[in-house]
Amino acid sequence: MNRQDEFRIFYNHTIFPALVRFERKRKRLLLWLFSTIVIILLVTAIVLLLQLPSLALLSIVPLGIYVSWLWYKTYKFKQAFKPTVIRLVLDFLDNAVNYGTLRYEANGYIGKEDFFNSHLFAAQATEYRGEDYITGKIGELDFELCELSVKDFSSVRNRLDTVFRGMFLHTTFFRQKLRDENGEIVVGEQLNGVILVLPRARKQYLTRTIRQIAAMRGKNIDLEMHNALFREAFMVFATPDTVHTRFLSEPMQEAILQYRQYSGKDIYLSVVNSDIYIAVTKDKDLLEPYIFRSNVSFELMREFYNDLDLIMQIIEDFDGRN
Repeated sequence: MNRQDEFRIFYNHTIFPALVRFERKRKRLLLWLFSTIVIILLVTAIVLLLQLPSLALLSIVPLGIYVSWLWYKTYKFKQAFKPTVIRLVLDFLDNAVNYGTLRYEANGYIGKEDFFNSHLFAAQATEYRGEDYITGKIGELDFELCELSVKDFSSVRNRLDTVFRGMFLHTTFFRQKLRDENGEIVVGEQLNGVILVLPRARKQYLTRTIRQIAAMRGKNIDLEMHNALFREAFMVFATPDTVHTRFLSEPMQEAILQYRQYSGKDIYLSVVNSDIYIAVTKDKDLLEPYIFRSNVSFELMREFYNDLDLIMQIIEDFDGRN
């Protein structure tokens, strides 16, 4: 049985019942919301028909309290839905061979320093927000990932422009393991150099990133990538002190290309010394719950699972080369 079939079974037995419970809460919220609208309309009609402005004044306070309570219940519903569903999907993912326990923190995120250390986005961060922080271990690699929204002020447009919105991952790898004189394993010197893998379709928006890698004496090495489809989809840059063939082998090129084909999303990748960064653009928050329509959807859960699973497969590939 493949993982997709296993996920379907897990969804039926574990995720679906949780979604049904949230669906009952959503319908109660809708009932309260429509009741509020009816009450407001009735009070307004009575005030207008009977010319009783005092009734309008008397009803403002209780209606205000009720609306505030309804807003609070809606807020709590949204705050509970996403963490519950994400933790269930992570419970399924970390049952895979070679996976450690995956942990989730709703309000955590990867810091600005790590984001810009990736050299993927040469911009300022007038606005930097993150959420849905996940940490774990695959093989020997500890990793962290989160959702980020990064915006920079454009003096030309006089507004905030999106620098990046999507999933951002960081892991440290390729630290040489040595044994000291007592036979104990120690971490050796980390590797040096910078490699950037950038989506070719976004070239016009990556001018500053390309200038930045050029200032580090980085050069375009597209012709050294043997996968023709990979060359069509991505631009590759590397500084002189990197052994890029070790990082971007043909199987790795295929894994990155496969992720792009399956997800339909732009993917950015960089190797900076012993750190690897992966950024995947997303134009929507998949698990933000709806109020006016049902959230019970296997397709929605599968899309979120596939996003995580595919990016973790890339980590597995790097772990195999660690």
